Amino acid sequence: MANFLSSLFFALFIAVVLLLVTLLISAGLLVIGGLLANWFNVTRLEATAVSMAVGFAFFYLVMHILRLPPIMPDEWGDEED
Repeated sequence: MANFLSSLFFALFIAVVLLLVTLLISAGLLVIGGLLANWFNVTRLEATAVSMAVGFAFFYLVMHILRLPPIMPDEWGDEED
């Protein structure tokens, strides 16, 4: 029972952290959209859409880089033969 409760509290903690991160990211996208709307002659909706597209592209790039296979030391060359 103790393991179940500790797992439940850990899952609750992870869920709260993910909700806070989601809130910060969405608020950041709205702020960036507002700044872009003030700097350029576009509506806030268009500026937020542009910031979301850039954010998604950056997320895809980071996830693509993280999925690359690691370079193993034995692939660098046969220096110890």
